[in-house]
Amino acid sequence: VTAIPLFKASCSAAGVVVIFDRDIYACRTDPQLPCGKFELATACAFLSWAFSATSALVMFWLLASL
Repeated sequence: VTAIPLFKASCSAAGVVVIFDRDIYACRTDPQLPCGKFELATACAFLSWAFSATSALVMFWLLASL
């Protein structure tokens, strides 16, 4: 159940990273922005979603096998 909102949050964070980095070049013009940390946090959010989705699939599989 929590995998869907986590995926939505990861996608919106990735959209913000793309806007900042590639569309408005905010990361290049303002070196005070922690863009590298935000990109790392977004990658960790996607990794967390992948683990959460895998866990949910395994739990459903175990439930179905009972």
